[in-house]
Amino acid sequence: MDIHTFLLSLTPKQREIVRKDLLVLFKLARRKRIITHIPILDIKSRELPPTIEPLTFEEQIKVAKTIKSNLFEQPLECLLSSFCFYHGLSSKMIKEIKLTDLDIDRKVIHFKDRPPVYLSEDEITLINEYAKLRTNIKNANNKTHLIISSNSTMIYGDKPVNNRFILRKVKDLSGFTP
Repeated sequence: MDIHTFLLSLTPKQREIVRKDLLVLFKLARRKRIITHIPILDIKSRELPPTIEPLTFEEQIKVAKTIKSNLFEQPLECLLSSFCFYHGLSSKMIKEIKLTDLDIDRKVIHFKDRPPVYLSEDEITLINEYAKLRTNIKNANNKTHLIISSNSTMIYGDKPVNNRFILRKVKDLSGFTP
């Protein structure tokens, strides 16, 4: 009974892993005649969906090289990928960055709910290249967000881009989601 109470205190994903480990331990103890019966049932369980796995070292090298090699050809995609890859920013954090949060002289982006992000020289180059592209977007002078879209439905509103916009740009460049 104590075993089941313990298992119920775990999250479903942890519970299944711990239950399988305990079952192996109890089977070994029974085989070695340390216990007389196995206190939990050996039931078939469905596999839980896989969690998001971190990038392997080779994949990380590939993403870093892709960002470095496309600095001038695809500055927006590289900037978004760099924010995700080097700083661990989520799509939500990226889309909420305003021009006032950016301090180019100190090479930093300030956030309300997290420590600031310190930018590398490559990221400063990316921001400068993106700034050149940004000036070509209609009504860009009236936008307060750093990342804006040239989509015709968003030209006159001062709304941030959506998460799908960022996801698509990052995935197109790196092959991975933010």
